[in-house]
Amino acid sequence: MNRRVIAAGVVAGALALLVILVRTGLLGAAAQELAFDVSAPVLDAAGWPWRLMRAGWETLAGNRRLRAENAQLAARVGELEREVSVLRDELARVPQVGELASLQERYPGAILARVVLRDELSWSKTLVINRGERDGVMMNMAVVAGAGLVGKIIHTGYAYSRVLLLTDRSFRAGARLRRSRSTGLIRGRGTHELVLNYLPRDAAVLPGDEVVTSGLGGIFPSGYLIGRVREAIFEEYGFYQYAVVEPAVNVNTLEVVAVLQRQPLQIDVEEAPVE
Repeated sequence: MNRRVIAAGVVAGALALLVILVRTGLLGAAAQELAFDVSAPVLDAAGWPWRLMRAGWETLAGNRRLRAENAQLAARVGELEREVSVLRDELARVPQVGELASLQERYPGAILARVVLRDELSWSKTLVINRGERDGVMMNMAVVAGAGLVGKIIHTGYAYSRVLLLTDRSFRAGARLRRSRSTGLIRGRGTHELVLNYLPRDAAVLPGDEVVTSGLGGIFPSGYLIGRVREAIFEEYGFYQYAVVEPAVNVNTLEVVAVLQRQPLQIDVEEAPVE
């Protein structure tokens, strides 16, 4: 075994010496060129593992840089998305500001409030607003929005109040047809429509007729828009007809409302129909 090792060492040393002599040119140009042609592929093959390791390291380092850059870009995208969300929210508030200004102009002395909770269960349709007894809100005050009637106050706390929506089944209010001046009783159905009861059979009721508050009872001031007639239906047996009414206010998108001060009791006086 030792002899083989010694022999291999001697051969390797001899080859190394030969390569050195050839590369120095001592054995002639032809020998040098031959040695180059022979040794170049060997040296190239011997350097392959190192080149592979270097390429792998550069790839790994590049991946690390890419991951770091991707993390930075992802963080920046997150910041931009948050900024866009804030801007969208601010943009969505612009109509609210305009509606608040409109409410202040249309209802001087009204208590402006923001909707903070929406409770539209199958058996209850109410809103909670951020105004209460400290702000002068009292039971049975009428609540309106820019488009028309919303409901009335049914509970007051120190800083918050609950509003019964006009779509609730328990809601009732005196109402009239603006065009014909015929009066009836508007009530909620628990859905997104109302019904105007106790209209005389001979009352002229047309689709699109505006339904407004009559002012009877002192809770709802006269003339506030409730909705528009969708269809009129005659009772099969009776002296009345009733109208299905679409509310003027979309209670599902309300964000700001106005609470009106209580009005004195009003006496219903028939007026000439508006042509």
